[in-house]
Amino acid sequence: MKSANRLFLSLLAAALLVALPALAQQGSSAPAMDQNSQTIAASSAPASTGSMDQADAQFLKKAAEDDMAEIQLGQLAMQNSTNNDVKAFAKQLVEDHTKDLEKVKSIAEQKGVQLPTSLDPKDQKTLDELSKLHGQPFDTAFLRHEARDHSKDIAKFKDESKKAQDPAVKSYAENDVHTLQHHLQIARNLGPASDTAINSGGGALGSSTGARGDNGKQQQTPR
Repeated sequence: MKSANRLFLSLLAAALLVALPALAQQGSSAPAMDQNSQTIAASSAPASTGSMDQADAQFLKKAAEDDMAEIQLGQLAMQNSTNNDVKAFAKQLVEDHTKDLEKVKSIAEQKGVQLPTSLDPKDQKTLDELSKLHGQPFDTAFLRHEARDHSKDIAKFKDESKKAQDPAVKSYAENDVHTLQHHLQIARNLGPASDTAINSGGGALGSSTGARGDNGKQQQTPR
């Protein structure tokens, strides 16, 4: 009887030795399966920043570059111009484009779009050239640039308002075009009345003939 009990206990111990490692392995693999499930669930969940059409994203990037350029140009005009009307216009440019840049940043942040942090090389060149001018020559070149640049921007914003895939970008383009049109009208009103460069896309640093003087009155071009 005792021999039978010993045999039974020996068999039971042997069975436990075999079963315990398998049970331990199953227990340790369970969390791994849970972790894998969580990883799969996380990867399949939609990104919080959302996605954006490539053309819309490019439009936001260019709008941010333009805003940064207009802010710096406005700040320069407040320093280099001696015309109170031009200075007032420059101040409005800084204020309006600062607000506009915040709108662009807000949309870009929501959509996960990385915006540029420095000026476009072409805008930087314009800023460098204008920084060398003062008084009336500066006013003429500055107003020509503003009129030409805003004309192009208005066309781009109107086009984007029709083609934008993202509702936020579409709304932004539709609403902001009015501000750009207002800026364009001021630049044309302050600029030379007979200056064809304003409407034909002439150079930013063209001739100052016919520009308004420092007192804001229109100077007559010698005949």
